[in-house]
Amino acid sequence: MKKIITLLLTLSLTASLYGCGSTSNSNQQHTKAANVTSTESSTLVEDASNPDSGLSSLEGTYIELFPEFMRDEYKDWWVECIKAYETDDETIENYYKMLTETYIGKITGQKAVDTYSQDSYLFDCYFENDLKTITINGNTISGKDANGKEIFSHSYTFLEDINGLHGDSVMDNYFHVYETKDEGAGQFKYFVFTDDTPSGEYHIEFRYGENLDDLGTFIDGDYAYWMASGIPQDYDEELIHNCIKLFVDENVGGK
Repeated sequence: MKKIITLLLTLSLTASLYGCGSTSNSNQQHTKAANVTSTESSTLVEDASNPDSGLSSLEGTYIELFPEFMRDEYKDWWVECIKAYETDDETIENYYKMLTETYIGKITGQKAVDTYSQDSYLFDCYFENDLKTITINGNTISGKDANGKEIFSHSYTFLEDINGLHGDSVMDNYFHVYETKDEGAGQFKYFVFTDDTPSGEYHIEFRYGENLDDLGTFIDGDYAYWMASGIPQDYDEELIHNCIKLFVDENVGGK
């Protein structure tokens, strides 16, 4: 998970969050304390002679990450992970709420830009356009709705790496861009992925749309305050435990 934004809770708790922030309307108030950290060089594009091979590390079907994070049966594990860094019960509960409830925004794009400020906001980490599952199979990316109806299916090829932009902060080559040449792809014309993979970080982060210029910007443009996060649909307890632990280690432990 990439540490994009460093936030300071009004309760004097600090956390480094990847792609998601806070809002004055959420249960946990945060104030921005610092900017982004630098990112590593690209690891998703595995073979320079065959850039499209990068999708092979993402193969599988994904569901939305945060609804799974918030399942009641995982709270004890959250608490156990947080206890490695904090011992006060109230502080642990505040961290749990922050790390699970401040990533479920419902507005994006210009409406979010008009609503939020750079110091107080909430990120939407759901899938958009009525998608409930995303499948990557070879160079084909497809998606289905809650009823299992296929909404799109296209073949994609690697186009380029683009920077991630958060205000004046720049994350070099943060997104790996894949493009379909299919006519009528609309909001599924481009997919952009971070370096996260299910084998390395136990989840994936991505965006999609038809306006490539805006897909790299976090708090401006058509996709402002949105970063989809997915976990393999067939995840087991070990994988989600590892994902939660990594999330806590980065955001509570500062690793």
